Amino acid sequence: MLHPIDENTLSFTTTAMPRPEVVQATYDSFTRNLHGLDFGRVTLYINIDSFPEKRDDYKRQEVAEIARRYFGNVVVNMPDTPSFAAAVKWCFSKIETLYNFHLEDDWELLTPFHIASFNQFFIPPHVQQLALRSRVNVRQDFFLCPSFIRGTFCREMSEKMNITDNPEVGIRNIKNSEKIYHKESFVMYPFDTQSLIVRDIGRQWVKSSNYERGGTNFVQWGVRETDFTHKK
Repeated sequence: MLHPIDENTLSFTTTAMPRPEVVQATYDSFTRNLHGLDFGRVTLYINIDSFPEKRDDYKRQEVAEIARRYFGNVVVNMPDTPSFAAAVKWCFSKIETLYNFHLEDDWELLTPFHIASFNQFFIPPHVQQLALRSRVNVRQDFFLCPSFIRGTFCREMSEKMNITDNPEVGIRNIKNSEKIYHKESFVMYPFDTQSLIVRDIGRQWVKSSNYERGGTNFVQWGVRETDFTHKK
């Protein structure tokens, strides 16, 4: 039996940093372009980490307040020790609904959609994730880009993942080692590999900041050795 995606079956999760202007742009984009969903009745679980040395830490509360403007019920976690992996683990552990929409704090939805458009993808019981395409020619796999994910998958991965690995890499390693889920369980939409419907707005912010995320094994943010304001 297919349960439609709506306010009763869908929650949202976000891993965020003290970047209120970025998260506001993200939530504005998705609440404006994702039609047929009453966000005033939706629960959001948001983890707001600190930057190194607690820089701009007062902005964490501002991020929480922005989230409350867009979602009817907001559950906030502000841990003392920042960790991307721990943030994803906490977010996924909180999901009680049939579906979760994972939306990190730095994305833009480029195309309007009606929420009902995505019901059909979860008719096959093996499908665990429907990710919105953000890059061209990516392989079929689990991604932490904006995506619908089954609640059971979120809870299972939360129980099994550790907080020493990058969470995207860690979840892929879990599913690959256990051989329970195959590539067909993870769908990228649109199917056209050149058609992008979400845009990363965080990269530009990072370029104009003092912070850096690191590469594939990213778990915590860092501070650039050279202050960008002094570069010629």
